[in-house]
Amino acid sequence: KGFTGDKLQMTVSFVRVLNLSCFFILGTFFLTAFRQSNEKYTLTSLVSYPYNLIFIIVLLFGFDRMGIYGLVVLTVIGWFLQMVMLLPGLKKMGFKVSFQRQLFTPEVMEIFKTFVPIVLVTLASKINILLDNRFASMAGDGGVAAIYYANILFIAISTTAVFAVSSVMFPKFNINLNEGSTEKFETTIVNTLMSMVFALSILAVFLFAMSDNAIHIIFERGEFDSVAARSTSDMLKWYALGMVPMGLLDVTNKSFYTLRNYRVPVFTGAITVGVNLLLMELFT
Repeated sequence: KGFTGDKLQMTVSFVRVLNLSCFFILGTFFLTAFRQSNEKYTLTSLVSYPYNLIFIIVLLFGFDRMGIYGLVVLTVIGWFLQMVMLLPGLKKMGFKVSFQRQLFTPEVMEIFKTFVPIVLVTLASKINILLDNRFASMAGDGGVAAIYYANILFIAISTTAVFAVSSVMFPKFNINLNEGSTEKFETTIVNTLMSMVFALSILAVFLFAMSDNAIHIIFERGEFDSVAARSTSDMLKWYALGMVPMGLLDVTNKSFYTLRNYRVPVFTGAITVGVNLLLMELFT
């Protein structure tokens, strides 16, 4: 039946607080993209470590006083700190803020042309996560927790491998295409895809085989008992099976973005949502 009563009200209050982080998230990813386009990767790769370190310290020593609501507030503060950490050195890279009377300049319109389809593609993946949680909520608290914790571990591992490669290669795709070297552009994409399949296949097999031990070591304590650990481990195995397609999808989407072809990624995202909805109808 999903969430009702106090649990629903608590979730709504959490969402309201987390909405404050939208500006900081936008700023963080914008500054990350700017730095990566200038082939500056060191700070962008380190920016999340202080954020995660603070979370670990709070979970270990301050959770009893702060509670879950304190963690929600800490999430907003964490995104703000990540954005601030990316500010140093921007001026040397040519970054500057200027105000113009004409709001919708050709450059702004070009950004909107690329912004909307990319948002739709990203939104499709987030909708799929919401659908997964909606489906899990019908099975009770255990289902939501299993998907949530399995997704946390999966995202931590997969994004390290997938986004690290695609973030470095995306500027190179643009450079090769802008130089008029179509053959080099295609070769770079093929080599990236082949390397991604090889690396992610090994990582997926390892994650599938070690899921039971990983969940037991990381999460199994307190109210998170062996039953919850087993459910989460099963979910993590399903996530592991999707690691290679996730990597290939990310690289191919960025390839189409480079070619200014946004219809294919948007269409693909819509298909994934449609398939997810269909499977939910079949199994509920």
